[in-house]
Amino acid sequence: MRAPVLLIRLRPWEEAQWEAVRQKLEAAHPGVSIWLLSAGQPLPPWAGSFFHEIWQDGRPRGPGRWLSLMRRLSWGSFAVIYDGEGEGGAAQIKLWRILVRPAPEWRRFTLQNGAD
Repeated sequence: MRAPVLLIRLRPWEEAQWEAVRQKLEAAHPGVSIWLLSAGQPLPPWAGSFFHEIWQDGRPRGPGRWLSLMRRLSWGSFAVIYDGEGEGGAAQIKLWRILVRPAPEWRRFTLQNGAD
C-alpha cells in the first residue's frame, strides 16, 4: 500500500471547485487514499466516500489540540501534503510545514493549474 496524500483546505470552496479538486487529485494519485484536513466548512455530498478520512479540526484552539494535530500530521506518514489555500496561504500552514517531522513533500494546490 502506498503512503496516503493529505489535502489541507481551511476556507470554503464552491461545489464546482470541489469537483475540480477531486478530478485533479484522482488523476495525480490513482489508487492512493486521500485525506482531508478542513476547518469544519461545508463539504460536498460525495466527500465522505471520496476522502479516506476527514479531519475537521484544522483550526485548533489551545496548545493541547494544536500539539495533537501536529502529532497526527507527523505520524500520518503522508507521501504528499497539499496546501489548498492557494496564493499566500494561511500562516498556520506555513508554520506546520516547518514543524512537521519527518517532513513529507509539501505542494501548493491551486485550481488554475493543479499542484505546483
